[in-house]
Amino acid sequence: MPSTFFGLNISKSGLSAYQSSINTTAHNITNAATEGYSRQKVKKEAAPAQRTHNTYGMQGAGVDVKGVERERNSYYDTKYWSNHGYYGQYQAKMDYMMQIENYFNEIDKDGFNTEFDNFFNALVDLTSEPDSVDKRVTSISYASSLMDYFNALSLNLTAVQEDANDQIKSVCDRINSISDQLLSLNKQIQVIEMTGMKANDLRDQRELLVDELSEYVNVQVQETDVYVTGAVDRYGKPLKAGITDYAIYINNQLLADNLSSNHLVCTPRDELVNLNDRSGLYEVTWNFPDGERFDLNSSGMDGQLKGLFDIRDGNNEENFKGTVSANVGDTVITVDADYVKDIVRINIPDEGYITIASFDYKYSDFQINYDSNGKIASYTFQLEEPVKREAAGVVAHVGESVDFKGIPYYQAQLNEFVRTFAQDFNTLHNKGIDEHEGEGLDFFTAENAVTGNEMILTEENDASLAGATISAKADSYYRLNVSNVKVNAAITKDSSLFCTRYPEEQGVASCELLKDLVDLKFDEDMFSQGKPSEFLQALVADISVDTSKAKNFEESLTDVLQTIDNQRQSISGVDTNEELANMVIYQNGYNLCSKMISVFNQIYDKLINQTGL
Repeated sequence: MPSTFFGLNISKSGLSAYQSSINTTAHNITNAATEGYSRQKVKKEAAPAQRTHNTYGMQGAGVDVKGVERERNSYYDTKYWSNHGYYGQYQAKMDYMMQIENYFNEIDKDGFNTEFDNFFNALVDLTSEPDSVDKRVTSISYASSLMDYFNALSLNLTAVQEDANDQIKSVCDRINSISDQLLSLNKQIQVIEMTGMKANDLRDQRELLVDELSEYVNVQVQETDVYVTGAVDRYGKPLKAGITDYAIYINNQLLADNLSSNHLVCTPRDELVNLNDRSGLYEVTWNFPDGERFDLNSSGMDGQLKGLFDIRDGNNEENFKGTVSANVGDTVITVDADYVKDIVRINIPDEGYITIASFDYKYSDFQINYDSNGKIASYTFQLEEPVKREAAGVVAHVGESVDFKGIPYYQAQLNEFVRTFAQDFNTLHNKGIDEHEGEGLDFFTAENAVTGNEMILTEENDASLAGATISAKADSYYRLNVSNVKVNAAITKDSSLFCTRYPEEQGVASCELLKDLVDLKFDEDMFSQGKPSEFLQALVADISVDTSKAKNFEESLTDVLQTIDNQRQSISGVDTNEELANMVIYQNGYNLCSKMISVFNQIYDKLINQTGL
């Protein structure tokens, strides 16, 4: 038979249970607007019944509070983290592609088209009076303005690359900060949960950090039970210690768990990868003793870091590649011109690293080797250390193949344009004679950064290229690019050096050469896309398509994220109306338990104090 005071204990357990529920409801309501907070609920169970040894068998013993638990579904967390990475990637791409698009939009507005038309209109005007000094000076001035436009466009693209590079460093610093915070929270949660309690609010803080982390990089979370070493429970199974091991991985590498946190290290490159790269771009590695590389170009990579990397290093998989056969100990290797067969498309630095059979070798120079027809046949690289592994028929490459049209790709396209245009213009100009009956100079040129002198490109326009070898450090159209191209300083200072006629033409009014120069504007064979203006228009179209794609993905993923978060909030979010209804229920329950205690008090008073009087 139960104790005389059994009913009082039952009512007391109800008071405690409803008091816990009211306190938890108050906690939910006050955190209704707290970011990352998960609604909490008191878990209650009927207390173990007691045997009464009577015909009715068992007597209920009230209610037990088993704990306060979060209402949260890990499935929606995983979905959110996965899609948040995609969102972060395309948001970064959209922001930077819009900047690039704005710079290139000037091609159709007051940029290239205006400068290009002004230059050729001045040439047309000059044909009416070839000996006019004023018109010569005007033509040369417009040519300089056109080249200044390309120089400025390259500078703007470099600024975008620099911004993306700096943001990579900022994101890595934030990831490192999150890593340290996750480690600290993991330790606090373990200490609390070893006592049998649940660290609900700390777990919310931890998962809020993972929410943020998932925007920067792809995240994997593994939470596993910790077992007491060598101990088993009454069923013979390993005994749980009551705590969990919470490990966070990014790009399949451990970032933080209960024991340690790892960091990403940004180290400036000591060499360029692409010809027009800003110097000191960051390589990202782990802080492991061996400095293992953090692969921003891996197929499973997502998040802002991936988007920033694609913008900064994207080359549309058009990096320098070629078949090589190298023996162990070789310091001079020859790479076939499998992929880069034209000097106007070479966009590697004259010093850097070439990868052969997974080993990176620093080269101090390379030569361009022409065949008997004046076509590029191969490249010879001078390595600073001997080849370590036999490489027969493997593809050597400089830099990585990044499947995105980022800054290196657009710089390379502009390089191809200015080199091709300058080469065709110079080829004609070299055939003419100036006002002093001298041979035509290179009209477009650049300063050789090695020698400090203005380059002489004339030799590349004749048959001397057949069977020739040109060093990357020597004057060539390889060294002329969108960032340094300009009008020959000698022609700028002395307009009489501007050639308007061929040697066989007689009289200062002759200008057949000038007319041929004007026709270059409409030369449909200059580029595979057609006329010069059509080449750049095709480039602008590519940028527009890529920008629209980034915008569409960003908008679509915003909607997907919102849908997933709504599903998540339907479970873990606080509904104040529901909490208010619960509060009334718990209040009534508390009042009824209080009333029961009052009734039992009267019963015990009658039994103890008044019975037998």
